[in-house]
Amino acid sequence: MRKNFLADIITSKTRIKLLALFFNHPGEKFFVRQITRQIKDEINAVRRELQRFETAHLLIKEQRGNRLFYQLNPRYFLYDQLQSIMGKTSGLGYDIWRRRKQLGQLKFAFISRRLLNKAPHNPQAIDIVFIGRLVMTEVNRLIQEYQGLYQQELNYTVLTLEELKILIKKRDYFTLKLLAIPRVMIVGKEKELTNALSS
Repeated sequence: MRKNFLADIITSKTRIKLLALFFNHPGEKFFVRQITRQIKDEINAVRRELQRFETAHLLIKEQRGNRLFYQLNPRYFLYDQLQSIMGKTSGLGYDIWRRRKQLGQLKFAFISRRLLNKAPHNPQAIDIVFIGRLVMTEVNRLIQEYQGLYQQELNYTVLTLEELKILIKKRDYFTLKLLAIPRVMIVGKEKELTNALSS
Protein backbone atom coordinates (compact mmCIF):
# COMPACT_ATOMS: atom_id res chain seq x y z
CA MET A 1 0.00 0.00 0.00
CA ARG A 2 1.29 3.45 -0.92
CA LYS A 3 2.49 5.41 2.10
CA ASN A 4 2.24 9.19 2.21
CA PHE A 5 5.27 10.35 4.17
CA LEU A 6 3.75 13.76 4.85
CA ALA A 7 1.15 12.04 7.02
CA ASP A 8 3.95 11.47 9.56
CA ILE A 9 4.30 15.23 10.11
CA ILE A 10 1.04 16.76 8.86
CA THR A 11 -2.02 15.36 10.61
CA SER A 12 -4.66 16.79 8.25
CA LYS A 13 -5.19 14.46 5.28
CA THR A 14 -7.22 17.18 3.57
CA ARG A 15 -4.27 19.58 3.87
CA ILE A 16 -1.89 17.04 2.31
CA LYS A 17 -4.28 16.33 -0.57
CA LEU A 18 -4.74 20.06 -1.22
CA LEU A 19 -1.00 20.68 -1.28
CA ALA A 20 -0.56 17.82 -3.76
CA LEU A 21 -3.39 19.09 -5.96
CA PHE A 22 -2.14 22.67 -6.16
CA PHE A 23 1.56 21.87 -6.51
CA ASN A 24 0.86 19.23 -9.17
CA HIS A 25 -1.15 21.86 -11.09
CA PRO A 26 0.70 25.16 -10.55
CA GLY A 27 -0.90 28.09 -12.32
CA GLU A 28 -4.31 26.41 -12.49
CA LYS A 29 -7.38 27.82 -10.74
CA PHE A 30 -9.88 25.60 -8.94
CA PHE A 31 -13.28 26.32 -7.43
CA VAL A 32 -14.39 24.65 -4.20
CA ARG A 33 -16.70 21.93 -5.55
CA GLN A 34 -14.16 21.09 -8.24
CA ILE A 35 -11.53 20.65 -5.52
CA THR A 36 -13.78 18.39 -3.41
CA ARG A 37 -14.34 16.17 -6.46
CA GLN A 38 -10.63 16.07 -7.31
CA ILE A 39 -9.43 15.15 -3.83
CA LYS A 40 -12.56 13.21 -2.79
CA ASP A 41 -13.03 15.00 0.52
CA GLU A 42 -15.82 16.71 2.46
CA ILE A 43 -16.63 20.25 1.40
CA ASN A 44 -16.43 21.68 4.96
CA ALA A 45 -12.95 20.23 5.49
CA VAL A 46 -11.86 21.61 2.11
CA ARG A 47 -13.24 25.08 2.86
CA ARG A 48 -11.53 25.13 6.25
CA GLU A 49 -8.11 24.27 4.78
CA LEU A 50 -8.52 26.66 1.85
CA GLN A 51 -9.23 29.45 4.34
CA ARG A 52 -6.11 28.48 6.30
CA PHE A 53 -3.94 28.55 3.14
CA GLU A 54 -5.42 31.84 1.99
CA THR A 55 -4.79 33.46 5.39
CA ALA A 56 -1.18 32.24 5.18
CA HIS A 57 -0.94 33.74 1.63
CA LEU A 58 -0.08 30.36 0.10
CA LEU A 59 -3.23 30.60 -2.04
CA ILE A 60 -4.73 33.51 -3.94
CA LYS A 61 -8.53 33.79 -3.99
CA GLU A 62 -10.51 35.23 -6.89
CA GLN A 63 -14.26 35.77 -7.18
CA ARG A 64 -15.81 34.99 -10.57
CA GLY A 65 -19.58 35.36 -10.58
CA ASN A 66 -20.86 33.22 -7.74
CA ARG A 67 -17.74 31.04 -7.60
CA LEU A 68 -14.54 31.44 -5.61
CA PHE A 69 -11.42 30.27 -7.39
CA TYR A 70 -8.11 29.42 -5.69
CA GLN A 71 -4.61 29.10 -7.08
CA LEU A 72 -1.07 28.89 -5.73
CA ASN A 73 0.71 32.10 -4.91
CA PRO A 74 4.13 31.74 -6.61
CA ARG A 75 5.43 34.60 -4.46
CA TYR A 76 4.73 32.79 -1.19
CA PHE A 77 7.97 32.92 0.79
CA LEU A 78 8.16 29.13 1.26
CA TYR A 79 7.01 28.28 -2.27
CA ASP A 80 10.29 26.66 -3.39
CA GLN A 81 10.62 24.65 -0.19
CA LEU A 82 7.03 23.37 -0.41
CA GLN A 83 7.50 22.59 -4.10
CA SER A 84 10.55 20.48 -3.19
CA ILE A 85 8.59 18.59 -0.54
CA MET A 86 5.61 17.98 -2.84
CA GLY A 87 7.94 17.09 -5.71
CA LYS A 88 9.37 14.30 -3.56
CA THR A 89 6.17 13.07 -1.92
CA SER A 90 3.70 13.06 -4.81
CA GLY A 91 3.51 12.35 -8.52
CA LEU A 92 6.58 11.48 -10.58
CA GLY A 93 9.10 12.29 -7.85
CA TYR A 94 7.42 9.98 -5.37
CA ASP A 95 7.22 7.17 -7.95
CA ILE A 96 10.93 7.52 -8.77
CA TRP A 97 11.74 7.24 -5.07
CA ARG A 98 9.26 4.40 -4.49
CA ARG A 99 10.52 2.40 -7.48
CA ARG A 100 14.20 3.24 -7.08
CA LYS A 101 15.21 -0.42 -6.49
CA GLN A 102 13.26 -1.60 -9.53
CA LEU A 103 15.05 1.06 -11.59
CA GLY A 104 18.43 -0.53 -10.84
CA GLN A 105 21.42 0.88 -8.98
CA LEU A 106 20.09 4.44 -8.79
CA LYS A 107 22.52 6.68 -6.92
CA PHE A 108 20.96 10.07 -7.70
CA ALA A 109 17.88 11.39 -9.44
CA PHE A 110 16.53 14.88 -9.84
CA ILE A 111 13.64 16.66 -11.57
CA SER A 112 13.91 20.14 -13.03
CA ARG A 113 11.84 22.85 -11.39
CA ARG A 114 10.82 23.74 -14.93
CA LEU A 115 8.90 20.47 -15.15
CA LEU A 116 7.45 20.87 -11.65
CA ASN A 117 6.25 24.34 -12.67
CA LYS A 118 4.53 22.76 -15.73
CA ALA A 119 6.41 25.02 -18.12
CA PRO A 120 5.63 24.48 -21.83
CA HIS A 121 7.55 21.59 -23.39
CA ASN A 122 11.02 22.51 -24.57
CA PRO A 123 12.73 19.81 -26.69
CA GLN A 124 16.12 21.27 -25.73
CA ALA A 125 15.55 21.07 -21.95
CA ILE A 126 16.18 18.01 -19.81
CA ASP A 127 13.39 17.37 -17.30
CA ILE A 128 14.70 14.36 -15.36
CA VAL A 129 18.22 13.09 -14.68
CA PHE A 130 19.03 9.58 -13.47
CA ILE A 131 22.57 8.80 -12.28
CA GLY A 132 23.59 5.19 -11.75
CA ARG A 133 23.42 1.83 -13.52
CA LEU A 134 19.78 1.52 -14.46
CA VAL A 135 17.41 -1.06 -15.92
CA MET A 136 16.30 0.84 -19.01
CA THR A 137 13.07 -1.13 -19.51
CA GLU A 138 11.94 0.03 -16.04
CA VAL A 139 13.01 3.63 -16.68
CA ASN A 140 11.15 3.67 -20.01
CA ARG A 141 8.02 2.20 -18.39
CA LEU A 142 8.02 4.91 -15.71
CA ILE A 143 8.60 7.72 -18.22
CA GLN A 144 5.85 6.47 -20.54
CA GLU A 145 3.36 6.41 -17.65
CA TYR A 146 4.07 10.04 -16.82
CA GLN A 147 4.20 11.26 -20.42
CA GLY A 148 0.54 10.26 -20.55
CA LEU A 149 -0.23 12.12 -17.32
CA TYR A 150 1.74 15.22 -18.31
CA GLN A 151 0.37 14.98 -21.88
CA GLN A 152 3.77 15.86 -23.28
CA GLU A 153 7.11 14.27 -23.99
CA LEU A 154 9.43 14.10 -20.99
CA ASN A 155 13.11 14.63 -21.77
CA TYR A 156 15.39 12.58 -19.56
CA THR A 157 18.94 11.39 -19.48
CA VAL A 158 20.64 8.42 -17.81
CA LEU A 159 24.34 8.52 -16.93
CA THR A 160 26.59 6.46 -14.73
CA LEU A 161 28.55 8.37 -12.12
CA GLU A 162 31.75 7.47 -13.98
CA GLU A 163 30.39 8.87 -17.29
CA LEU A 164 29.28 12.03 -15.55
CA LYS A 165 32.73 12.57 -14.01
CA ILE A 166 34.44 12.11 -17.40
CA LEU A 167 32.09 14.60 -19.08
CA ILE A 168 32.67 17.15 -16.29
CA LYS A 169 36.43 16.70 -16.63
CA LYS A 170 36.10 17.37 -20.36
CA ARG A 171 34.06 20.52 -19.55
CA ASP A 172 31.27 19.16 -21.74
CA TYR A 173 28.87 22.07 -22.34
CA PHE A 174 25.69 19.95 -22.24
CA THR A 175 26.71 18.27 -18.97
CA LEU A 176 27.67 21.51 -17.23
CA LYS A 177 24.38 23.06 -18.34
CA LEU A 178 22.54 19.96 -17.11
CA LEU A 179 24.07 20.21 -13.64
CA ALA A 180 23.24 23.93 -13.41
CA ILE A 181 19.45 23.60 -13.88
CA PRO A 182 17.25 24.53 -10.91
CA ARG A 183 16.13 21.17 -9.58
CA VAL A 184 14.63 19.08 -6.84
CA MET A 185 16.69 16.11 -5.69
CA ILE A 186 14.56 12.97 -5.49
CA VAL A 187 17.20 10.32 -4.74
CA GLY A 188 20.33 11.46 -2.93
CA LYS A 189 21.18 14.91 -1.63
CA GLU A 190 22.89 17.89 -3.21
CA LYS A 191 25.91 17.61 -0.90
CA GLU A 192 26.24 13.88 -1.59
CA LEU A 193 26.15 14.52 -5.36
CA THR A 194 28.77 17.27 -5.05
CA ASN A 195 31.02 15.00 -2.97
CA ALA A 196 30.56 12.07 -5.36
CA LEU A 197 31.50 14.21 -8.37
CA SER A 198 34.57 15.68 -6.68
CA SER A 199 35.96 12.39 -5.31
